[in-house]
Amino acid sequence: MVTIGATWTQARAARRERPARVSVVRLMVAWLARVLPAWPRVRTTVMQLGAFGFLDYAAWHWKGAVLGCVAIGVSLFVLEALTGEPKRGGR
Repeated sequence: MVTIGATWTQARAARRERPARVSVVRLMVAWLARVLPAWPRVRTTVMQLGAFGFLDYAAWHWKGAVLGCVAIGVSLFVLEALTGEPKRGGR
């Protein structure tokens, strides 16, 4: 015969443990770590954008709007080449 106390003890032992509470900040940091690119890629992108931005700004103020627009166009072509997908061989 099974007693109520034994049934209670068996049910308590079989119960799953609750997962530990995790703060919202830790969840957000973990999500950002999965979603955002690695730091070297971010640093390279920021440095490239800053460098081309200052070069365009200098060209704009050095010889006017025409040279500034040309410099911006060339910078966009170079940035596209730097950030584009690598070409696969044979195509």
